Amino acid sequence: MTADQALRKGGIGFEAILLTRCIHSFARLNILKHGDWDTDKWGIPLNTWDMLATNLGFSLVYLIGLKQMKFNLLESEINGIMHLWKYIGSLLGIPLDLLPDTEEEAIKALYYWTMTQKKAIRTALH
Repeated sequence: MTADQALRKGGIGFEAILLTRCIHSFARLNILKHGDWDTDKWGIPLNTWDMLATNLGFSLVYLIGLKQMKFNLLESEINGIMHLWKYIGSLLGIPLDLLPDTEEEAIKALYYWTMTQKKAIRTALH
C-alpha cells in the first residue's frame, strides 16, 4: 500500500483505502439491518472512535513495537509515520481534527478511547 506513488489518487494504495471505506459502510449498514446490534449499549458499529483506535494501532502501537525492539527512530521517521496514518485515516473518513499529528497526541487519543470502553466491556462480560 505504501509503494512508490501508491497513495496518490488512482494509486493501488489509494484505491485499497477507498475500497476499505466502502466495506466499512456496507458492513455498518448490514450489521444494523440484519444483526442484533444494540446501538444504545454499543453505539454505531464501525464508528469514528473505533476507526481512530484502529488507526492508532497502525501508527502508535507500531511505533511502540519498534521502540521495544530497540530501533532508534529519528524524529523525522516518527513524524513521517504519524503523517502517513493521518492521511490514511482521513481517506477512511476519520475527521482530521481527531487524527493525531504527533506521538504524544496519539497517546492521548488512545487513552481517551480506552476511557470510553469501560462500560461497553463490562456490559459484554456480564
